[in-house]
Amino acid sequence: MLSKMMRSKNHTDILADYYKRLRIPGAEKYSREMKKLYKTVFN
Repeated sequence: MLSKMMRSKNHTDILADYYKRLRIPGAEKYSREMKKLYKTVFN
């Protein structure tokens, strides 16, 4: 499942939404950091 998410164009948005839904303290910050990471890795 994760590999499908990574291949999709909006995988960062999917991950961000996933972490926001978890409602873990710091999850939003983590999702923002993950977006930055994916942008640097996949661009």
